[in-house]
Parts: sequence; structure tokens; C-alpha cells
Amino acid sequence: MNRAYWLRDVALYGPWTDIVVIHHNEETGVVIALPDDGEWHVVCDGEQSGTVPLRQVRRFLDADGIGTWVLVKTGAAADVENGK
Repeated sequence: MNRAYWLRDVALYGPWTDIVVIHHNEETGVVIALPDDGEWHVVCDGEQSGTVPLRQVRRFLDADGIGTWVLVKTGAAADVENGK
């Protein structure tokens, strides 16, 4: 089972405008649809974490086992994608 939440418009609190946190508690992999078609930066992938993006994804995330993934959007790109 997956648990996920999306923190929107959080730029007031730090460098990211949007944050998605996904918890996956099964050993089998799963493809998870992201909340929009925009580019998301993966900063935590179940094995590594930090503030520097590990990679970028669009539309879907492959959660390949038990772990937590954190995806973020930054700056002007997120503003355009969110209709601002």
C-alpha cells in the first residue's frame, strides 16, 4: 500500500514550491502517477537523500521496493505549471 501527500505553494518556507512525499511499504515495485505532468526533481529515492536532485521524472515514478521518495519543484518552472 502507498501513502502520499502533496504540499503545494510552500515557497514561503524554503527553496521548493511544491513537495510530494510517497511512502511505499511493499517489496514489489509499482508505478505511481504524479499529481501533474510537470518535471519533478527526486531528492530522496529510498536509498539516497539530500537537497541536490538525484534525477528528474515526469508524470510517473517507479517505486522499486520499500522506501520513501521525496519529489520537489522549484521556482519559475513550477509557477508556470501551476498556472501562476
